[in-house]
Amino acid sequence: MKKTCIVIGASHAASSLVTSLRSEGWTGNIIVVGDESSWPYHRPPLSKEFLAGDKNLEDLQLKHPDRYKKMDVEFKLGVRVNAVDRQHKTISLDSGETLVYDKLAFCTGARARKIPLAGSDLNGVNYLRNFSDIENIKSFGVPVVVAINHFVTDTDQEVQAIKDYVSSMGSEAILSKHWEFGSKGSEALAKRVVEIVDADSANFAPIYPDDMPLMEKIETISKRIYRADEVLADKKIRDQLRAWEDQGYKNLPICMAKTQYSFSTDPSLRGAPTGHSVPIREVRLSAGAGFIVAICGEIMTMPGLPRKPAAEAIGLNESGDIEGLF
Repeated sequence: MKKTCIVIGASHAASSLVTSLRSEGWTGNIIVVGDESSWPYHRPPLSKEFLAGDKNLEDLQLKHPDRYKKMDVEFKLGVRVNAVDRQHKTISLDSGETLVYDKLAFCTGARARKIPLAGSDLNGVNYLRNFSDIENIKSFGVPVVVAINHFVTDTDQEVQAIKDYVSSMGSEAILSKHWEFGSKGSEALAKRVVEIVDADSANFAPIYPDDMPLMEKIETISKRIYRADEVLADKKIRDQLRAWEDQGYKNLPICMAKTQYSFSTDPSLRGAPTGHSVPIREVRLSAGAGFIVAICGEIMTMPGLPRKPAAEAIGLNESGDIEGLF
C-alpha cells in the first residue's frame, strides 16, 4: 500500500516541496491542501504587476496545473484544515473530510505578518494576504495610502518593521503622530495624501450602479468583495428591502456590518475564505445618513461599549486636574 504525504498550504514552498519529493524518488501519494481556490503562485508581484494590471493570476502561477497532474500530485483547494491528530495521523478538513497521512509537511508561511501594534486588530486595518485583497483594492480604481497610527508606546523597531514590510509590497508607509501631537503630528501624512490626490491618478468606479435593486447590491458586495457563493436572507428581509425601494430609497448605498476578522461572517474563519455563505440577520434604514445597513452574522453595531466603561477610571485629583483620560 502506498504511503501518503500531505502538505498543508498551497504556497510557493509547497510547490517546491512536491517537486523535490518526486525528484528525490518519493513514489507515494502527495496531497496538497490549501484554503485559497487558486494554484500556487508568486506573491511579490501582487502589489506590483498584478495590482497595476500588467499580469493576471494565471501569469503568476508557479506551474501550470497540468505539471502537477504529470507529477501525480493531488490538490484540494478552497478548503481549510480544522485539526491535526498526530496520534492517529489524520487531518480534519472544514468540508467534513478526514485524511490519513504517513508524512505531514506544513507550508503555510506565506501569510501577511501581523504587526504587534496597538490597534492592529481593529476594523479598517487590512493586510495584503493574497490576490483577493489586491483585486478588492483594484476594483475601486483608487491608490492606497498606508498610515501608521503611532502611539507613544510604539518602539522605533516596530515602526520600522511596518515600513519595511510595506516597502516590500511596493508601497510607502507614512508615520502619523496625531494621537500625541494632534494635527501637527499628521502633517506628513496629510501632505502625502494631497500629493497623491493632486496627481489625479485615481479612476474610481463603484462596484454597483445606484439604481441596482438593494438585494442585488448586497449580493454584489458579498460575492465580489467577500468571495461568498450566496447570500442568505429570509422573506421578511427581502420584503423590507423592496418596501424601501418603493418608498424612494433604492439609490442608497449598502453598509455591511460584519466581523473584521474574516471575509466570511465567522470570526474564527480567518483570512479570505471562498465558497461561504453570508447570512443577513437584519437590515436597517439610515435615511438621514443616506445608506442602508445589512447586519451580517453575530456582530455588535455602534456604539460598541466595553464591559468596563472608561468613565470608571476618569476623575479629578486633589489639584483639580482630570486623570484617567488615557
